[in-house]
Amino acid sequence: MSFYHEGPGVPGPFPRSHIITADAYLSELEKNAKQARDEALDAKNEARGYADSMTDSVDAAAESASLAATKAAASEASERIASQAEFNARSYAGAASNSAAAAAASAEEAKAVIPQVPVALPNPYSLTINGTPYDGSSPVVMTIEGGGGGQGTNGVTFTPSVSPSGVISWTNDGGLENPASVNIMGPQGATGATGPQGAKGDTGATGPQGPQGEKGETGSTGAQGATGTTFTPAVSSAGVISWTNDGGATNPASVDLVAAVINALPSAAGVSF
Repeated sequence: MSFYHEGPGVPGPFPRSHIITADAYLSELEKNAKQARDEALDAKNEARGYADSMTDSVDAAAESASLAATKAAASEASERIASQAEFNARSYAGAASNSAAAAAASAEEAKAVIPQVPVALPNPYSLTINGTPYDGSSPVVMTIEGGGGGQGTNGVTFTPSVSPSGVISWTNDGGLENPASVNIMGPQGATGATGPQGAKGDTGATGPQGPQGEKGETGSTGAQGATGTTFTPAVSSAGVISWTNDGGATNPASVDLVAAVINALPSAAGVSF
């Protein structure tokens, strides 16, 4: 504990305003008081010495007595100052002790005001099972006795079904009345903003051939075309076919039909009769 010391007339090396601890200050004052007592004792001893050494001279004895009385008075003043310093030190120590006690009391008051952190979070709604309350703050072992009833009957199963238009309806296997159908599809939402153009995709596979379209209307008769060239074939007695035409065009090459037929027949080596 530290405190300010301010006061005149206190012996020692302390300045007028200085922060010290109570124990250090008390120790220093006790040391100064002891020093003052030692100086007073030395003065008294010195006065006695002066008195003994000057018995031959009344004036010297009177002077020694006066000097001794002066030093004795100074010694008494030093003792009073030392006593006052000791008293001040004890007062400061008491004040420091009282301050420490007040701080401890304030800490206890703060602890009482600040709520403690809970170690468990109980259920907001406590339960009572077989007469035993349970709020979830700590584990509780309970024995729940089973009933003596037999096998219960099978319940009824309700099966939902949702139509493409968003209407949910119910059926059940127990012949009970089904809940009313409800449209669970919400209203049409607003059209969103057009998104950015996506990247071009890969070319898809060719689709199947479509059905034959209806026959179109007969078109108008076209203009008379130019007379074409007539090619006339002729076969010689040797089986060679040749061509002539009336348009001055190039005739196809002559073909030996007999040789062509013979070449088309299978070879004798590969056929059995």
